Amino acid sequence: KNTTTNQDQEILKHKKENTIYLIRISESCYQKTNSYKVNGEVKAIVENKKLMSSSGEVLLAIITKDSLRIPSYGDYILVSAQPEEIPSPQNHSQFDYKEYLSFHNIYSRFTLTEKSFFKTTYNDGNWLLKFSFYLRNKLVEKLSIFFVTRDELAVASALLVGFEDYLDPEIIQA
Repeated sequence: KNTTTNQDQEILKHKKENTIYLIRISESCYQKTNSYKVNGEVKAIVENKKLMSSSGEVLLAIITKDSLRIPSYGDYILVSAQPEEIPSPQNHSQFDYKEYLSFHNIYSRFTLTEKSFFKTTYNDGNWLLKFSFYLRNKLVEKLSIFFVTRDELAVASALLVGFEDYLDPEIIQA
């Protein structure tokens, strides 16, 4: 099993009111039913008006209905919400999501509302990845013209471009 590193523990040590986290979005957002999920990397922490360099991967759950506020790959966001440790499973026979995330060096998460983060104008994402995410989204948009139901679109976009955001758990298990 992976163990938590000092850098990952550092993020949770700064769990204080009025702490601001500078986080870089490290992939494309995954749309869920009532929220968005994405991984990010903490680049800096501002605590007591002091800027401290930091690093560590985190999971972000963004609860918003305004899709324009959703950060893109490479965007930097300022977060005022407090980090939480990924919870262990309640039942020992249940899938261990905490252990799964630890294999990706993710040990903490943030739950963000519209008031707890600010999307900056800075983006340093790799141009090729940004372009590929853009093309993938455009292709899924075009596919939505030809497929009547959301389930059809979900299966087609997953098979053609690996876009799994629309897949329901029932379809995945089938």
